[in-house]
Amino acid sequence: MKRILCLALVASAGWMGPIAIAQVPRPQVAAPQRFIPPRAIESSLPNGLTLTLVPYGTTPTARVELVIRAGTADEPAGQVGIAELVGGYLREGSRSRNADSLAKETSRLGVVGGEIGVFVRPYETWVSGEVLSESTPALVDLIGDLVRQPDFAPEHLTRLKANQVRQLSMRRTQPATLASTRINTLLFPNHPSDRIPTDEQVQGLALEDARRFHATHFIAGRTHLYIAGVFDAPAVEAAVRRAFGSWAPGDAKPRVLDTPMEHGDARTNQPPLIHLLDRPGASQARIHVSTAVVDPAHPDHPILGLLNILLGSVQTSRIIANVRERHGYSYNVSSRLVRRPGSSQWALTADVAKEVTGAALREILAELARVVAEPPADEELRRHQAFLAGVLISENATPAGILDTLRYFDLYGVDPDSRANFVQRTYDFVPADIQRVARTYFQLHDLVIVVVGDRAAVASQLASIGKLTD
Repeated sequence: MKRILCLALVASAGWMGPIAIAQVPRPQVAAPQRFIPPRAIESSLPNGLTLTLVPYGTTPTARVELVIRAGTADEPAGQVGIAELVGGYLREGSRSRNADSLAKETSRLGVVGGEIGVFVRPYETWVSGEVLSESTPALVDLIGDLVRQPDFAPEHLTRLKANQVRQLSMRRTQPATLASTRINTLLFPNHPSDRIPTDEQVQGLALEDARRFHATHFIAGRTHLYIAGVFDAPAVEAAVRRAFGSWAPGDAKPRVLDTPMEHGDARTNQPPLIHLLDRPGASQARIHVSTAVVDPAHPDHPILGLLNILLGSVQTSRIIANVRERHGYSYNVSSRLVRRPGSSQWALTADVAKEVTGAALREILAELARVVAEPPADEELRRHQAFLAGVLISENATPAGILDTLRYFDLYGVDPDSRANFVQRTYDFVPADIQRVARTYFQLHDLVIVVVGDRAAVASQLASIGKLTD
């Protein structure tokens, strides 16, 4: 009797549970809190170097980032790969500090991670490190020495070029690289920032090429030094003058702006063009869908950030919910905004089994057509606005995140006054704004579609969706 009663109680609880849960209303998104970013104090040296200091937090550390507005987009046509070679030499030390001395110095200063970071990108090269507060002036001195006086020792040249060739060889075999390279070629034809050097080009680089690139582009007039955290401002400013005051200003030419593919093509009623790159025998296919959009300084760009979250950048986004959760076509699908000075692109990528390549692409295009055809519901947009605001606040809660934001504003020419309300502005947009931007940039004829996969397995699937080309 006791056993029967227990089973009855369990059954009763199981029967009533869903009713109780269904009656609980969805929690309302709370009203946004005002976010006030930390104050950035900007000044400059007579030679044109810009200095930004951001006193922030109570943890006794500081982050130093030196940004030179020069990268792979500045490489001469016959010297593709030279910017990364110069970056490799910066990692080797300076005329006064070889690699061993550099390692000992970073250890002595307590640099977080044990090394100075050197990063080469299309439009900038930056050198960074984080130390305890009292070591901030010494880190400024060290970075100044590395950037201004790289050794360019001949004995390192063969090894650095071999490392570069090995890394490039690995990149060229990856479906993601194949797809993004073709996308960039189609959206930004013949742009220098999208070139990938061949092995022969790298091997042909000479030491004098590296010295010349450094002398031309690593100049005070192209340099911005950012420091955030807890530090002694007068001591840091004195270190900056000591490390960089005698640096030549150089010829700081304006950056090259990207010119994207035009929108508004009249092919509105034609099937999409699908570029199929053959990878014989591949069990998976890489789908890459992209469209050229405006640069971060444009008023539409914050709306594009919201639209990107709605479509594919978080777990609750529409395309992820459809392609991965509902249909199980992909374990790795996401979208992002790839930003450039003068332009940007929205890019969605998905790795799918070859058997469902066509079905997955069809669902992706259906979601894009949906966002063009109808505005999102108020509640859906509000949820994504709250998420984006939270991301923006968390990204600006550390010295590294603060400097990322400042670099972003400076590189892309975003109005610096908008930094004070860029989180609150997220809530200013309404569903009609989302649909307007989607209609402007996400029409079917605006999309560039590239698929990397086994042609024998996926071509017939894709042919039912659009016109195939190489």
